[in-house]
Amino acid sequence: MTVQVVGPRSWHSQVLYNNVRSALARLGRHERVERVEDPAEIAAYGVIGAPALVVDGQVRVVGRVPAAGELARVLEPRDAA
Repeated sequence: MTVQVVGPRSWHSQVLYNNVRSALARLGRHERVERVEDPAEIAAYGVIGAPALVVDGQVRVVGRVPAAGELARVLEPRDAA
């Protein structure tokens, strides 16, 4: 799983980054959380609000900072049915 926090370096981006790491720890997962801070790269994702959470190339959260509990639900692997 590729996990990225997209947005300029800010307090909100840092809190989202920390919450994502906490959520992954709750799930017993050890994925690396990447930060995307370059304006050109941010624009490539097409996100207007920041910060954003991108999981496996899909924007999952944008313009807000969910708590670790909510992020754990966002980051849980989906069953292949």
